[in-house]
Amino acid sequence: QNVKRKSSALKLESAAVAKKDRTKLVGGDDNWRMLLQSGAVERSRAPRHPAKARARKQKIADATQMQVMELPLIREGVEMTKVVAIDCEYVGTGVDGRDNTLARVSVVNFRELVILDTFVLPDCEVVDYRTAVSGVGAENLKPGSGAVSFERAQKAVLQIIQGRIVVGHGLRNDLLALRITDQQQPRGLRRDTAEFRELRSIAGLPARRVPALRVLAARILDQVDLQIAQHDSREDAVAALRLYKHCAAEWERSLQTKRNDAHKRAQVEQIVSQKRDRRFR
Repeated sequence: QNVKRKSSALKLESAAVAKKDRTKLVGGDDNWRMLLQSGAVERSRAPRHPAKARARKQKIADATQMQVMELPLIREGVEMTKVVAIDCEYVGTGVDGRDNTLARVSVVNFRELVILDTFVLPDCEVVDYRTAVSGVGAENLKPGSGAVSFERAQKAVLQIIQGRIVVGHGLRNDLLALRITDQQQPRGLRRDTAEFRELRSIAGLPARRVPALRVLAARILDQVDLQIAQHDSREDAVAALRLYKHCAAEWERSLQTKRNDAHKRAQVEQIVSQKRDRRFR
């Protein structure tokens, strides 16, 4: 029994000495502590838990994906000309898919170079993709497909068109789908090829009937392959821009004449109002 007691005491003493040595090595030795504080050496770390490692890896992957999705929509190196053209494609939402919801927007500059072209994630349920006409399919509007949020698309378009003349066909509908107001894009800076009656006259079409872009392009530009099947917002924006170029000088003169006439009317009304005020004083 005495031998067993001595053996147990020796084991306990050895364990205590080993623990003391470890404590001294890690935290008690001044040299070791100085090395740790200087960063020359690091304490050994326990291996990362597998679940935590997977979570960290997924977090990095999500951050990388977010950076990819947040790439600038406006193409770098493309000139921001004073005149730009825009076109949009819609999908059907609401009751029976009757409402137009933005699904793609394209903007080109006066040299017909693409400034922006992106699919847009609808902020409501899509009832009808209208693929046969719009060229937009479900695969184009899935998260991760490259489509961006409506807010990002709208912000980019507003940045492009600010203070510039905007050309389009059915421009009112496109700006309505983009939720851009008259204050954000004044009517005086809009050139809608669907509304300019001189284009109808050149094309030999009835003055009171709103012509299709396809018809105007075929009759004025000899472009017979536009919108044969699915629409392409880039091609449609370029076609509207070419129609504007075809009669831009006359178009701008007519607008200037209207502005001058409106200014003269305002001056006459001001003079009449001043005379009326003097008479009743």
